[in-house]
Amino acid sequence: MLGNRKTGTGEVRQSPGGELIIPPVSAEDIPAEAAELKEELSELLPLAPIAPLLVELDRRTRFLDCLTHAGSKQSRSPELKRNLLAVLIANATNLGLVRMAEACGISYDILAWTQEWYIREETLAAANAAVVNYHHRLPLTQVFGGGTLSSSDGQRFPAKGKSTTAWAMKKYFAGQGLSTYTHVSDQHTTFGTKVIVVSRREAHYVLDDRMDPQRDVNSLWPVAGPLLTQKRSTERFAVRSAPPAIRPTRPTAGRSPDS
Repeated sequence: MLGNRKTGTGEVRQSPGGELIIPPVSAEDIPAEAAELKEELSELLPLAPIAPLLVELDRRTRFLDCLTHAGSKQSRSPELKRNLLAVLIANATNLGLVRMAEACGISYDILAWTQEWYIREETLAAANAAVVNYHHRLPLTQVFGGGTLSSSDGQRFPAKGKSTTAWAMKKYFAGQGLSTYTHVSDQHTTFGTKVIVVSRREAHYVLDDRMDPQRDVNSLWPVAGPLLTQKRSTERFAVRSAPPAIRPTRPTAGRSPDS
């Protein structure tokens, strides 16, 4: 019988009670030269506020163009990008629209209207694909990997309020909770995230985001299925790139001159 992996340190051994004890692998010491180089490189990176950083990211990727109007409205006001960025930051930082309105001077009504008509699951997925595709084509990105490997992992979070996805499971939550299933490529890009019911097997959703034709990095296909044993909520698959194909990264039609 396997014992607790966290019990003790040292070599693999058998306890007096007959349990097989497999201690955790000890972390390797970071050489002093590597630590000094890391600190030196960190000092070279400028401290960029999040809002100007997103403005520059949109200039390079046009990811905000993927956030389209739910009613197929084509015209985009000059203030729309500002409003979209404010809504995205409010949601990403858990600041909320009320506090964001107080912080940035944009009225709550404008932010709420922008979120209602432009921020949807499909538009966020398209915007994320535009950023991932741009990152995938950068020369430096190839140093980390070719975009042909992916690690898929599920994380469980408690949830408050009413939700059709959140379920009660005493093993993980005091109340209700849900799972987020995330796909991360070997280029360190999160190219897919899906909220699923906590009681469902996450492996059933492993191909949902990998097969999305919007992403260049998503040319990922399984090689003989799972290559590693599934353990709890983590399944890792080795994948091989499909033949290259032309894939749209953002809408190309109906863009107004001010967008």
